[in-house]
Amino acid sequence: MAKYKMKIMGADSTDLDVYEGLAASAKERGFTAMYLGALAETTLDQEKTDYTDAWLRFSASCAAIMKVVETSLVHDILDKGHIEKNARMVAEKSRILEKYGLWGVTNFLEPMWLPESFYEAHPEMRGGRCDNPCLANEPYYSPCLDNKDVLEHYREAVRKFLELAPRAAVITLGTNDSGAGICWSSGLYPG
Repeated sequence: MAKYKMKIMGADSTDLDVYEGLAASAKERGFTAMYLGALAETTLDQEKTDYTDAWLRFSASCAAIMKVVETSLVHDILDKGHIEKNARMVAEKSRILEKYGLWGVTNFLEPMWLPESFYEAHPEMRGGRCDNPCLANEPYYSPCLDNKDVLEHYREAVRKFLELAPRAAVITLGTNDSGAGICWSSGLYPG
């Protein structure tokens, strides 16, 4: 088994001029990779604007692959303008990393929850409850990873993400934090 060594700079910025300055500094200091980030802004468009729901505000700030690329499964579920803004930022960061000979590292909380309207149309895809019941005003659910269509969604999403950001060398997934959850895990907040 091959072993890879990376020296990763954890700095990130949504300001691309600042990000490029960080990339130049990372290269100069001998780093081989830096954080690629995923969200250009925080959004509450996954369900509604509800500033009284502390959990919803938190999960809206969590990066998820479907907030960067759209797949056939979640077509028109999230705001297209937000997805396009995130995609442009990630693509530009990937170009900056290439310019400096660096690789990108990103982290997603997956599977990220989807709005209730999605499960009304696709009840067979409802997975685990993934909200923190002490903070959420109502329950939220992630899609079930045992469903073949959900797995295809993630295959399509990863392909699209790597086309968008060819300098992405490492993608880490947080699976059981508030905002994401695997339906058969005992590590979910409510479970």
